[in-house]
Amino acid sequence: MSRLKIFFADCARVVDKKLENLIPAAQTEPKRLHAAIRWSLFAGGKRFRPALCIAVGEA
Repeated sequence: MSRLKIFFADCARVVDKKLENLIPAAQTEPKRLHAAIRWSLFAGGKRFRPALCIAVGEA
């Protein structure tokens, strides 16, 4: 695996872990709202900008 892919995978894990800690569980009232928030945040393809911010911060 390339260094770039490894970097993006590491960033995705960090961001996902932080989001899990910040966003209420889907079962938390109002359930429908929290389920929608989680779906929109955890759907694929949304980790490039956070990885870019992390890369800039580390530069």
